[in-house]
Amino acid sequence: AANKATIVVYGQIDYFENEQIILKDGQKLVGTEYFTGYSGKAKFSRLNFQSNLMQNAVKLGANSLLSDLSINYNNDNPADANISAVNADRISVEVRNVDIRLYYSYNANVSSSRGINVQREAKLILSGHINIANDSDKYAYGILASQNSTLIFAENSQINIKNSGKNGYGVYIHNGSSLNVMNQSEVNIDMSGAEASGLIIAESSNVKALPGSQINIKAGNIGLWARESSKADFYGRLNVFGKLRTIYLSSVDLANTIDIHNGAQVSLLSLIHISEPTR
Repeated sequence: AANKATIVVYGQIDYFENEQIILKDGQKLVGTEYFTGYSGKAKFSRLNFQSNLMQNAVKLGANSLLSDLSINYNNDNPADANISAVNADRISVEVRNVDIRLYYSYNANVSSSRGINVQREAKLILSGHINIANDSDKYAYGILASQNSTLIFAENSQINIKNSGKNGYGVYIHNGSSLNVMNQSEVNIDMSGAEASGLIIAESSNVKALPGSQINIKAGNIGLWARESSKADFYGRLNVFGKLRTIYLSSVDLANTIDIHNGAQVSLLSLIHISEPTR
């Protein structure tokens, strides 16, 4: 399609082996509900991908829009690889009302899969209803933001992330990146695997959840984890459960900060572990 076109997905499209979609700058890839309005039901517009290469299913362009459709991505690359269903690299972009299911069958120690990957100073806004299910067993991320990138959960959005694999990370913010959870947004992270953690803030990164926001975390390992000189500010409602540790502040000669501000409502359902020097 031509640059700055609107591409409409009608019904289900099954892509052939190792195909991917690369959006040009300014393009829109949308489902029919983009025109009719969000229904809350299973998406009519669906994209199915199958690959054995180290590649992303959908690569976004600058100021493009991905909206109102479902993405199902299966990858069985037999070598060490990092793959994503949706990738934003050095761009500003929005994803709205999208369902993502990802399964990566290879279980090498250095391989990882990401529902949404945001990297190299990219800015990604998630709006509307976002559902991410990463069914991969090892190193399965719902959302990964790295290398000074910015992730924004927009006002009135609902972000649902679920992974039942042994290892997993719901939302992982690192390498100087940031997450802003805006007013009236709701975040639900359900990571039931034995070694799975909910929200991780690492390597001089930061998270800010504004008044009116709500974050619910349930994890088989650590609920909320701040490490390597990172910071989190919570002004809204925060419900956290981690089977091993609810909140974990860890460091190696670096300070981590989690501030619960006046007016915030907090429910912590297991142990808090602090490894000095932190506060």
